[in-house]
Amino acid sequence: MPAPHKFKISNAWRSQVGFTLVELLITISIIAILSTVAITVYTNAQKNARDGKRIEDIKQIQLALEQYYALNKAYLQPSSCPIGGGGCSIPPSDGTVFNDIKSFYQSNSNPRDPLSTGSYNYVYYINNTTCNTPKYVLCATLENSSSGNTALPLPGSPYNCATFTAGTGAYCVKSQSE
Repeated sequence: MPAPHKFKISNAWRSQVGFTLVELLITISIIAILSTVAITVYTNAQKNARDGKRIEDIKQIQLALEQYYALNKAYLQPSSCPIGGGGCSIPPSDGTVFNDIKSFYQSNSNPRDPLSTGSYNYVYYINNTTCNTPKYVLCATLENSSSGNTALPLPGSPYNCATFTAGTGAYCVKSQSE
């Protein structure tokens, strides 16, 4: 009786079954690099979106302050924000400083910092001691410190009677009335 036929598996077939260690390492490295780039871009996009919200909040508060001024011939003077006292910080968790002008906001609610962590907030500086009439500077600290304007003269009589300097990366607006 003939001997049973034995099948031999060739070594050529076995060597093509999987990936080599070098191929796996290269693939993992490429995925890691692409992931790092994607996460960096995503993080920067989030920061820019939050900064955009802060700038929009500042513009909304400025518009509301100007409407308040048009009706009352004076800028809002919260009790927690002394005139000429170096400004008052508006904590992110407490948007109540501007309750008197809330009705002028488009959303009819007080603006709040998107992070609400205390690191980024809005500052309202009103000055009546150096200038003949009250003027304000309103600032928001931005996460992207390369944008923004940090020093604004307060208009008054004489013009540029005081300057409020915010920290690096702040976006500031000032009173419109002369």
